[in-house]
Amino acid sequence: MESHQSIIKKNVPLYEQAYRQLRTDILTGKIKSGSKLIESALVDRFQISRTPLREALRQLQKEGLLVDDTSLGFQVIELNAQTYREIYETRLVLEKEATKLAVQNITDEQISQIEDVIQEAEALVNEANHLRIMEVNAKFHETIIQFCENNTLVQFWRRTLTLLALYRANVLEHSENIQDSHQEHKAILAAIKKRDVTKAIEEVEIHVIKSLHRKKQKWLES
Repeated sequence: MESHQSIIKKNVPLYEQAYRQLRTDILTGKIKSGSKLIESALVDRFQISRTPLREALRQLQKEGLLVDDTSLGFQVIELNAQTYREIYETRLVLEKEATKLAVQNITDEQISQIEDVIQEAEALVNEANHLRIMEVNAKFHETIIQFCENNTLVQFWRRTLTLLALYRANVLEHSENIQDSHQEHKAILAAIKKRDVTKAIEEVEIHVIKSLHRKKQKWLES
């Protein structure tokens, strides 16, 4: 693993700093799928003791980004097509239910918040900043999901998005995919604005299934 200068900040807990940086490195692909994390190297990198480091690693394990092999230590999860499909199927179930709950009682102010995200995405569609586009796309879905007022559902959904982000870190989005995804988001918004629960769920299902096939194909080709 390449060396890094210490990034320690005095006003943030040590484990949290290590957790945030490692999480970013994993989700952006700087630390690759299947990589073994060497504790001694991480201790040197972050200039912290093993106790806060292990706390950070355990948090990443809880999120599903790391596995703890007793013989090998912590490793970034391996990517495979079957797990990818399973995560997407889980996402679809959660997102359809959350959309149903959200649309049933959605307010005009909440719809305006979704429209704001669509406008933010519109400005990025033709840019090459794929990581930023991915963040705004996730923000679109999370803005809707948070309106379902079911915190447990939201937490499970966020975990699926974290795992999917690991896959996306290994596959660059293509411009035509970005355009297609954006149009699908607009179709979801149109149904929400009409308070049409059935249509909103239908558009979410279309989008998630298309997204699965787009990203799975690009990932298998990479």
